[in-house]
Amino acid sequence: MQQADKVQTEEERKAKLKKMTENFYNIGYIGYYASSQSQCAAAAVQLGLQGGSLQTLSSGLMSHSAWIAMAFIYTAQTGLNYRRYKKGKIDKKEFWKRLKLNSVTAVGSMAVGSGGAAAGFAVGTMIFPGVGSVVGAVVGGLAGGFAGEKWSAKAYNAIE
Repeated sequence: MQQADKVQTEEERKAKLKKMTENFYNIGYIGYYASSQSQCAAAAVQLGLQGGSLQTLSSGLMSHSAWIAMAFIYTAQTGLNYRRYKKGKIDKKEFWKRLKLNSVTAVGSMAVGSGGAAAGFAVGTMIFPGVGSVVGAVVGGLAGGFAGEKWSAKAYNAIE
């Protein structure tokens, strides 16, 4: 009986460790994205409301770091799904479905997140230029990124 309890405890420990790893992964991405958006916004503050918003939008969409981060996130998500496939937790059809969905949501998240950062920059600049610009870009970028991911997933699922 003690052996069964010990095995259950080991399984619970592995499940908690896996959940913690996924949470750290998501928090790391959010932190990186917020840092990237705040750097873009801080550089764009000097350009004023209109120029700064455009700079924030183009920096989010065209920057090398944003595309590298997106590639890293996509690769990590694919790796996690491949691991689930190899362990038999998902079948081949589900693996390919997740692969396609992740590619759509990554691009949607980045595009809408960049637009949200530009809008947040504009609103923050109108409220409190400088600090408000940076805070607005970060909040708008994060909100836009999450919304873009959800909207693109919803659109993809409607098409499939």
